[in-house]
Amino acid sequence: MIEDIQLEDILSPGGMLNRAVSRYEERPGQLEMAKMIAQCYNSSKAGIFEAGTGIGKSFAYLSVALLNALENPDERSVIATSTITLQKQLFDHDIPALEEACGMIVPYALMLGRSNYLCLRRLYENSAFADLFSMDQKSAEGQLATWAATTETGVLDDYKGDMPSGLLRSDISSDFDLCLSGRCPYFNRCFFYRSKRLAESAKIIVTNHHLLFTDSRQRLESGEGYDERFVLPSYSRLVIDECHNIDRNATSLFTRSFSYRDLAFQMRKILRVKYGSEKQSLLEAVCLLSNDTDAYNRINTSLQNASRIAERLNQIMLSILQRPGELRLTSRSFPALQEFSEVAMALAEEIKQAVISGNMLLERTPFAEGEEQKHKTMQSAMDHLAAFVDVIRDFATFSLWTDDVYFLSRRRLGRNQQDNVSINIAPLEVASTLSEALFSQMDTVVCCSATLKVDNEFSYFRKQVGLDRRESLTGFYESPFDFKSNLLLLLSQDAPMYSNATEKEYVEKIVPLISAAIEASGGGALVLFTSNQMMNACFERLNGSLPFRCLIQMPDVSRSVLLKEFKDDKDSVLFATQSFWEGIDAPGDTLRLVIITKLPFPQLNEPIFAARSEKIEKEGRSSFREISMPEMIMKLKQGFGRLLRSQDDRGVVYMLDGRMNKWREYILNQLPRSFFPEELMEESVSRHIENFLY
Repeated sequence: MIEDIQLEDILSPGGMLNRAVSRYEERPGQLEMAKMIAQCYNSSKAGIFEAGTGIGKSFAYLSVALLNALENPDERSVIATSTITLQKQLFDHDIPALEEACGMIVPYALMLGRSNYLCLRRLYENSAFADLFSMDQKSAEGQLATWAATTETGVLDDYKGDMPSGLLRSDISSDFDLCLSGRCPYFNRCFFYRSKRLAESAKIIVTNHHLLFTDSRQRLESGEGYDERFVLPSYSRLVIDECHNIDRNATSLFTRSFSYRDLAFQMRKILRVKYGSEKQSLLEAVCLLSNDTDAYNRINTSLQNASRIAERLNQIMLSILQRPGELRLTSRSFPALQEFSEVAMALAEEIKQAVISGNMLLERTPFAEGEEQKHKTMQSAMDHLAAFVDVIRDFATFSLWTDDVYFLSRRRLGRNQQDNVSINIAPLEVASTLSEALFSQMDTVVCCSATLKVDNEFSYFRKQVGLDRRESLTGFYESPFDFKSNLLLLLSQDAPMYSNATEKEYVEKIVPLISAAIEASGGGALVLFTSNQMMNACFERLNGSLPFRCLIQMPDVSRSVLLKEFKDDKDSVLFATQSFWEGIDAPGDTLRLVIITKLPFPQLNEPIFAARSEKIEKEGRSSFREISMPEMIMKLKQGFGRLLRSQDDRGVVYMLDGRMNKWREYILNQLPRSFFPEELMEESVSRHIENFLY
């Protein structure tokens, strides 16, 4: 039983954390939030908590998890976040600080996805690192080798140097299909397996939403509970931070996909020449170990046939989806999909034949000691190919379509920005799956975020993720920051009403408004968009005309690198979309103006959203009220929250969408109370910004 007095000793003014942490700021809601989380642990209940910016919610739930680990050493808490940034903050800073402040020692571990870890074997077998002793230590290769020899975690995001020319992160990251496990000469130093060993003995595990949902999916499919190890060790207490992303992340994980690119990747693993001194392919190497002399021809023929058919299917899909984006398919689409269906079923049959022959080959092949890696890689490829068969058949057999969402996706990937088109089958909702596979299995589930409430209640979030099926405690803890004094909210009186049909005209009208506001703030601006198209159009018109460095979010530039460049130049301007609406911290003068170019309503033609809206409308309800407006509010609150990240921050949020005036009173009631001049002429916007900031 975790007592309130224990939490007061840690978190109250003058408490252990206060005495140990320099520049500690009193956070009135933090202690109350911790007490509510303790109730969830003590009574085995769920908890849903919105904690405004600056509450210090991580110390609230970590204090409870720490005390529970001390009092119940047989229990383990898993803490899952959406971003690696928060994972690293919890692991590198918050937990060590709390342990030191409280004089407590509890084993804890960080679990990231495998690809986040450096693979020493792949690094040192790379030709660029063949001669470590003669390597110039100041070169990119030398710096990476030095880091590899000194890092304790091997987390690639921790490496701050430049990657050697021609070397990709994926060339040196841990990879399941290429892993030699215990036979690897670097196994005892392996960073990935070290993290797994630490997790086995840890009482607090910090991980991400993806691994959390992967683990729960595997347990559901196997019928096993949470007292066994799967992706994660056994656990019974769960804290999900940044939980406003649960629906999106879980839906993404449970979506099944197939593309020509996916097939080509598996074929390269099987047929690419690389094995042994004779430079054989994996398939050739396995066939040499077998008595089945015709296996190579059977499998190779099936795969080559599949490749040709997949290329044809790819062309059909490109003709259906003629530009990057997504297209939902319904029963109305069937007449136009007959050729697609016939080609897809032929593709599934060829892949199936390759899988049958491949599995038969593996069963009949005696793998000697030292050859296990070939068996593992070949079996992994067969498993992937078998999964492709299921997805293709389920997609192409229209008569068996379920309530799932069936859609095509066309995206530009890689350095060459080549179009990749895929078929996708997504669940219409994940609430029932999350409830069955995860939430109902836990003694305690705690969900927290800075943005959960809509209309001053949690019902939308609870229903969305399936927590409406379990008794839950709730709490709202207002930010201690002085929004009324430190944040100026401006609404454009001159911005047009946005509509998809008039986006080009909309851009032409908001560009001068964006320019004037940035000039008035002296830069230091984050300009948020909801689409790449609008972002690129505004950037093209403003880059070069503004007297500040302009940065733009691009597919081939990492989020962390772009954010660092923005922070390093305090007057720079960052044009961004999607992920930059949340999870970024740029305290101080680096960010003094946030421009929200458009209210972040979901895209009406986004397949999953469209399917959910259609279902609601068919039931006689309003999809706009039930999902469009709540989704917009939660996203808007995230964008709004980028500005004030500390007590001393001060800045302006400028909202341009003319629809803001239509729903002004309703939307403002959802946001923190800020300084908001009611009567504002457009020509006075610059003056308001200058006066407020300077």
